[in-house]
Amino acid sequence: MSGVMFLSLSRIVVRVVVTAIVVLFLAGPASAHHSFQAFDMQKTVIMEGVLTAFDLTNPHAYLTLDVMGLQGEIETWEFETVNGSTLRRLGISQETFVIGEKLSIEAHPPRNADRRLAAGELIRKQDGSEYILSLRRAPRNQKIPDPVYAKSIEGIWMGPALTNGLFFITPQAVKESWPLSQKGSDAIAVYDGSQTPSADCIPYAPPAVMLVPAPIVIKFDEGFIEIKVPNEGAVRRVFVDGRSLPENVPASNQGYSVGYWDDDVLMVETILFEEHLIGNAFGLPAGLDKKLTEKFSLSKDKSKLDYSFVLSDPDFLTEPVIHSTHWTYSPSSNAEILDCDPEAARRFLNAY
Repeated sequence: MSGVMFLSLSRIVVRVVVTAIVVLFLAGPASAHHSFQAFDMQKTVIMEGVLTAFDLTNPHAYLTLDVMGLQGEIETWEFETVNGSTLRRLGISQETFVIGEKLSIEAHPPRNADRRLAAGELIRKQDGSEYILSLRRAPRNQKIPDPVYAKSIEGIWMGPALTNGLFFITPQAVKESWPLSQKGSDAIAVYDGSQTPSADCIPYAPPAVMLVPAPIVIKFDEGFIEIKVPNEGAVRRVFVDGRSLPENVPASNQGYSVGYWDDDVLMVETILFEEHLIGNAFGLPAGLDKKLTEKFSLSKDKSKLDYSFVLSDPDFLTEPVIHSTHWTYSPSSNAEILDCDPEAARRFLNAY
């Protein structure tokens, strides 16, 4: 059974997590930079300590606290959060926390008991104010805002709901429901999260990059459509000038995409993906024969963008994978771009 452990400057208390919290915490990872296999997501620790550093970086932000350990010694703990852009949308800026102040953080501990890096969930200040550090803790029952209607698929769209987006490409979901070849099964079996190319600031490839819970920006240009996923540093260019898919173009991270309009529906075909260690999903690589067919269309009420794809990759899949989800039109969303910080990108490896 899950437990909550309190590490404070004076004492340690252990208690059982109430069911409502367990359901929320077991929902799964909500970060697109890497899987959370290094953390025990079924346990929650609450640590109290003094803030010594706050790095508002991308692809993850980090807080560092000095915490008193079990033997009375001071331990330095790092806490990973969502990326800096998302923290800002959650109401946190560089000025929110002051170096030297005492804070309390709810987090998931590392599976390796010798490590001092935890996955942050919620932070409390001494005045009682609370700040969310993870999309797992984002309010679920808040009032749904009035819909905003789009004229076309161009604009800013908030990435798919976790239950219908990112969860689909987690290692466990892929292992249980994707039609894996033996090569694909072997790859998933040895993947522990530390091998992700994003540790070197290499973006995910579609369709995985299209399923993150973050803003996606679609912009029309002359002869092509640009699709950006700012938080992941991914930029796609879909040519809509009537050209055919090429044969002698070098493979690339985001592949080579051509599209055409079927009334108000954008159909996109992408090939020439370079080999990528998690090019199809967390733990599932992509081969040079990978092909992706996508469909973009406005929902009937024009407040959402319906998205579906068919993914084939004979090296790692025995048959195509089909999935659909949607984004919500969010023209006022903060889609600022924070460049990937190489040090921050690799910092999660401290949990292994």
